[in-house]
Amino acid sequence: MTTSINQHFSPWSLLKFAFPSIIMMMFMSLYTIVDGIFVSRFVGSNALSSLNIAFPAASVVIAVGTMLATGGTAVISKYLGEGKKREARECLSLFLLVGLLFSFFAALIAVLFPEPICRMLGANDLLLADSITYLKILLLFSPACMLQTLFQCFLVTAGAPHMGLILTILAGLVNAVMDYVLIVPCQLGIGGAAMATGLGQTIPAVIGLVFFLSPRHELHLTRFSFRVKELLQACYNGSSEMVTQFSNAVITLLFNIILMRLAGPNGVAAITILLYGQFLFQAFYLGFSIGISQ
Repeated sequence: MTTSINQHFSPWSLLKFAFPSIIMMMFMSLYTIVDGIFVSRFVGSNALSSLNIAFPAASVVIAVGTMLATGGTAVISKYLGEGKKREARECLSLFLLVGLLFSFFAALIAVLFPEPICRMLGANDLLLADSITYLKILLLFSPACMLQTLFQCFLVTAGAPHMGLILTILAGLVNAVMDYVLIVPCQLGIGGAAMATGLGQTIPAVIGLVFFLSPRHELHLTRFSFRVKELLQACYNGSSEMVTQFSNAVITLLFNIILMRLAGPNGVAAITILLYGQFLFQAFYLGFSIGISQ
């Protein structure tokens, strides 16, 4: 089932068109929440605090991906509307490459400097080991996270929003199942939670890549020349959505630092639970923004 963006929209049809993006963003926010539930239940409150300490670093990758996805979608949709399919395909390929390069850079930084990053994010000696474990494993899956974020928008632009929705739901289910398997029977602790999230993100990343590699689809990957103008336009158009994601990271970081000083790891664990509610509400509005940006 496909949905064309070349149609007249009423308020109801616009909401219906954006619905898959809303659900996708809410499911993405559930990844961290599910990790938190299993970690707090089977590993402990200190591990939950460590998870929240590392969360802002992962949010940076999602923020950049959201910027390229939402801003890039506007550029690609413009070319498709003008009938310039070759330019649209080249822009799609360019945005995917830029996103992947950034994600590989983020993974490299996490592997080389995990302790300074976790210290900067507010980890003390008690939380440092778990924070480093979660950060390193989670950011090693940065390319999968980046591709999933990009494909959420680009599948809508390609006329297959329901495919993106199904993949995101499937990824969430795999994440939940693997959380249990890796944390409880396998006893991998907080590292198992990070691996479960990464494995869940890999599913829409791989299947989405296969989708866009197929020349049977109107919008697919192709050879391209570096388009500075279009890349800058995508970054500018998607900057507001990026700031929304960055705000999550900054708010979480500030809460973590302040509560570590006032109440220690238990305070960070408590605010983690409260922040999960904010993530869900913010995911709804961001999903609607992504859905109507075509």
